[in-house]
Amino acid sequence: MLGVELDTVGLRESPQAMYNMDESGLHLHFRPGKVLAAKGDRSVLQVTQSERAENVTVVGCCSTARHFIPPLIIYKGKCNKAEFADNLPPGSSVAMSDSGYITTDIFLKWLQHFSQHKVPGKVILLLDGHASHVKSIAVIDLAVSYDITMVCLPPHTTHYLQPLDRAFFRPLKVHYDSACHTFLSNHPGRKITKPVWVTAKRSLGLCRYTRDC
Repeated sequence: MLGVELDTVGLRESPQAMYNMDESGLHLHFRPGKVLAAKGDRSVLQVTQSERAENVTVVGCCSTARHFIPPLIIYKGKCNKAEFADNLPPGSSVAMSDSGYITTDIFLKWLQHFSQHKVPGKVILLLDGHASHVKSIAVIDLAVSYDITMVCLPPHTTHYLQPLDRAFFRPLKVHYDSACHTFLSNHPGRKITKPVWVTAKRSLGLCRYTRDC
């Protein structure tokens, strides 16, 4: 399907016009991974948090020519505060939702954000088939108006076929978890709350994997 669309819009030889978009959640709740301990040890301690996780969604996008679109960060809540954009890569944007996850309205705003940073002219946007992405006439009409051809990955295959999931978000989460562990170890009694996340984005790993940082 992707090959057909590339031929249809004449972009097979234009890697700078082929983009992949994906979103992933980073929890404000450190969940430790594996811990080394002596065999048979019945008491293995690890720093963690007890509160239920609050999700922060990072929407990333990159072309096959390594052109990064500034990320969109989605916080849980209703009031968007100016400080939520602190320490983000230049050109980034912030949105709020009741769950901290993407919605159709937020995706519409992201498409406008994408259109301002993509290369001029027609582009291909490879993404998953989430309802917020493709089950809205408003989304499709807006994409057409911006010369964006959206191509959905086959269902139940994104874990293997989503380029950003494998090459961007996986190492980001590894570094993020490591940074969370370091923060909690260096600040006994502290928690990774939304204000901490806002002021420590750079040390918690978000900026490390974007070209602008």
